[in-house]
Amino acid sequence: MNDNLICGGAEIYALNLKKILEKDNNDVKLLTFDKEFDKNILNIKNTKNITNISVSMNKISKLINKIIYNAILAKKIKNEINNFLPDLIILNTIFVSPITQMKACKGYKIIQIIHDYSVVCPKSTCIKEDYSICEGYKYNDCIKACKYHNSILQMVLKHNLVCRLEKLRKKMVDISVSPSQNLYKYLKKYGYNAVCINNPLQVSQLPQNEISDKLKKYIYIGNINNRKGIFRFIKVFKKFCKNKNVQLTLIGKPTSNENSEKLKELISDEEKIEYLGFIENEKIKEYMNKSDFVVVPSIWLENYPTTVIEAMASKSLVIGSTRGGIPEILSDGRGMMFDVLDETDIEKILNKTYNMTNEEYQNIITKAYEYIKDNNSFDTYLKKLKEIL
Repeated sequence: MNDNLICGGAEIYALNLKKILEKDNNDVKLLTFDKEFDKNILNIKNTKNITNISVSMNKISKLINKIIYNAILAKKIKNEINNFLPDLIILNTIFVSPITQMKACKGYKIIQIIHDYSVVCPKSTCIKEDYSICEGYKYNDCIKACKYHNSILQMVLKHNLVCRLEKLRKKMVDISVSPSQNLYKYLKKYGYNAVCINNPLQVSQLPQNEISDKLKKYIYIGNINNRKGIFRFIKVFKKFCKNKNVQLTLIGKPTSNENSEKLKELISDEEKIEYLGFIENEKIKEYMNKSDFVVVPSIWLENYPTTVIEAMASKSLVIGSTRGGIPEILSDGRGMMFDVLDETDIEKILNKTYNMTNEEYQNIITKAYEYIKDNNSFDTYLKKLKEIL
């Protein structure tokens, strides 16, 4: 069960999981609640057993669905489940109507994949107002200390929802699965029956990626907003790129008009930065393959970013922040890291990447590629999943 069919990393995971389980001779049904399902299904190769339930997405019904039980929606979900009679239900991202979606699964064995920190943080970021790392609502007075989209009222509602969902999740879900060790530690601290299994990725055989001696290409892929750290990175990059043959490509969608205006203001006077807007995932890989470095400067705690493992599988060198699940993927010389709150440290890493030899570059991307090929393969993932089943 997953809200969207195509959107981001969680949707890539859901489709990969369906493929992995079907390959192991299981009957698998994917149930979604995607408002753009009719368009998105056209981009899926294997459409067998994919069903969608339409849910109203206007502002009022969207809010109501998030905080109360929807009996009509629950009946539709139960009908889909009972018609298929699964041995197991795997909940992926269920933010459309979480209370309803979870309660509709009553009577079945349930595993939930936890893709972000919303289980312990009303803002989903685990970052305080001063950008320091937080341990979640049980260790922070969220209502006094934080705001949700600059609204105290929304923070109160989100805080209440997190507490209610925690009680419901512990009552109904048999096992919670975290893709990263970092979030796994949070889940154990909060009393969840949890395990850590890194997300799967299909890795292709690729030739070595030679670093360019002429133009060094950096690329950022993701939402354009403050919590992604991209504004801080651009500010430093503009200083770093003076008198250097470099290019920064930005791919993604600003999450508000304010972020859109901020991006325009930041890059309008810099010809070495290009913004391509939103691009479909398959085409993104083409740009990633042509880039020397993939930048992941997140301020908020990313769980296990798909962009990072896809970049490593594409033989591009990842430079990322020392937050969330990023360090555990890039550790042991599989990438390069910086403190996103320290502009001097960001510039230091950028200069290292610019001055590195081809041999140094090859050592890092080869180590990263071999790690992903082994640690994140479909076979490895299935083996670990079977252990908990």
